[in-house]
Amino acid sequence: MADPLKDTPGGNANQFLFWDDVHPTTRGHDLFAKAFRTAIVSGITDNLTRSGLDGDDRLITFAGRDTLNGRNGNDYLEANGNQDVLLGGNGNDSLLGGDGSDRLTGGAGRDRLTGGAGRDRFLYTGAGEGRDTITDFEVGRDRIDLTDIFNRRSFDRPNRFESYVRLSQTTQARSSG
Repeated sequence: MADPLKDTPGGNANQFLFWDDVHPTTRGHDLFAKAFRTAIVSGITDNLTRSGLDGDDRLITFAGRDTLNGRNGNDYLEANGNQDVLLGGNGNDSLLGGDGSDRLTGGAGRDRLTGGAGRDRFLYTGAGEGRDTITDFEVGRDRIDLTDIFNRRSFDRPNRFESYVRLSQTTQARSSG
């Protein structure tokens, strides 16, 4: 490690670590951010898998086919590469996919899911995952994937589906359980 840099605008100190001959947008792989809870976790062509801490995290990637897992807390996950996987986990999360065909799973809580450009998949793995909002669902391009819910449950009545998913005229789908 060569040079630590402290930045204190607005009161709380943030610490950034730099290594000799490494720039975070070209060769750097991680900036760890326990103190200020934002991590830029991607280089230019990496295919990374990164998880947040137990608090409210901000994980942002720029390129590659990355997997971001917010785990616990109210997290903000943003993937600007292509074909990324975003997993919100527990909490009220905001997931933002960029270009490409992304896979977004909100998890428990009331999550805000934005797929961005591409043919995105919004996956639900449990009937009681909360009430999520999909902000940019595009009919004919994007998919809401309920496969895991139906593979784990048996339905004793033909209309049992309606007790888990409600569709409305305003292009909303709500999941309850």
